[in-house]
Amino acid sequence: MFQQIKSGIVRGETYYVKRKNGEIMGNLIFESYNQLKTAVWFYVPNKPYAYLFQLNEINLYRYVTNEEYSKKVKEKYDSNCLDIVLKRLINETFSW
Repeated sequence: MFQQIKSGIVRGETYYVKRKNGEIMGNLIFESYNQLKTAVWFYVPNKPYAYLFQLNEINLYRYVTNEEYSKKVKEKYDSNCLDIVLKRLINETFSW
């Protein structure tokens, strides 16, 4: 399962990279940002070359484990249930 991310890229982690023009670059490993932090370096696993992408020209996706996904779904469910109960107990305009 994938989750699109905008920030929080971790060096050495594998990301699924897709260009905004539709071209799929596949699984690449994040190496570093450029000096101005407007572009990112990715290298291809088991290959001697790398790619430099402008941040505004790509979409990044990270892999999410089933356990992590289940945990997020449960937290969201619990939050919604709590909101419903509190709104019924207090009033309809209550919000956190």
